[in-house]
Amino acid sequence: MFDMEKVERFKKALAASEFDAVVAISPEATWYLSGVVIDTQRTLLERLALVVWAREGDPIYIVCTNEQIQ
Repeated sequence: MFDMEKVERFKKALAASEFDAVVAISPEATWYLSGVVIDTQRTLLERLALVVWAREGDPIYIVCTNEQIQ
């Protein structure tokens, strides 16, 4: 289950920081920000998945076209 409390903590930390956006690329970080696990992110290292979370607006999940998120 996706933890909205940790997302709210992240959003507050981003708002208080000097950064305009955060780019999460590790399997742990993308899961933390999206609640989605991409199995091939661990097994096929060249097949990147990442989350781009800007200070304003919705986060964007970027995955290989072979992946399907449900």
